[in-house]
Amino acid sequence: MLTQDEKKFLSQVISYWFDHLKPEDWFTPSHDIDQEIRERFFPIYDHFKSRNLTEMTLSRDEILAAIILFDQMPRNMFRDQAEAFATDHLALSLCFMALANGHDLALTDIRKSFTYMPLEHSEDRNDQELSVSLFQQRTKLDLQIDYAVRHLDIIHRFGRFPHRNRALGRASTAEEEDFLAAGGDHFGTKEGA
Repeated sequence: MLTQDEKKFLSQVISYWFDHLKPEDWFTPSHDIDQEIRERFFPIYDHFKSRNLTEMTLSRDEILAAIILFDQMPRNMFRDQAEAFATDHLALSLCFMALANGHDLALTDIRKSFTYMPLEHSEDRNDQELSVSLFQQRTKLDLQIDYAVRHLDIIHRFGRFPHRNRALGRASTAEEEDFLAAGGDHFGTKEGA
C-alpha cells in the first residue's frame, strides 16, 4: 500500500509532466529540463525503484505516474548513460498492469501514449508489435503512431536499438554503424531513446 507521501510524490510526477512541461519538452533534448528533472525527481525515482509497485493496488494515474517515473524521466536524468534504461523493465511491468486492468481505456490519447511507451522502448519484438497495435487501434496520434512503427522497424531489422549500443557498452555491427552514420533514428537524443 502506498503511503500518503508516496501518493503525493506520484501526483507531483503527473502534474510536472502534463501541466508544467509543454509537449515539445517531452522529446526535445534540453540540458535545463534534464537538470530540473534530476534535481526534482531523482529522490522520488530512487525511492520507488525499490518498491514492488506491481504488487500494490494503484489508481490509473498512479500507474501512469510510475510509468513516467521509470520510463521517461530516466532518459532525462541519465541521458546517454546506461542508467537511462535501467528501470525500463519496471515501466514495462506497470504498462502490462495498466493494460490488464483496462486503465488505458479511460485516458486521453496523449496519456495513453505514455502508458504504451514502455512497449515502444522494449527490445522485444512481441512488445513492439503490441505497441504498434495499441497506438493504431486506441489513439488517433499520427506522430506517435509513426514513432511506434519506426521503433518496430528497427527491432525487426536489428533485434535491438543500435542507438543504445554506446551507452550500454554493446559493440555495434557494421550494419548498425552504417545505419547510424547514415542518419538512422536516434529518437531525439545524441544516441537515442
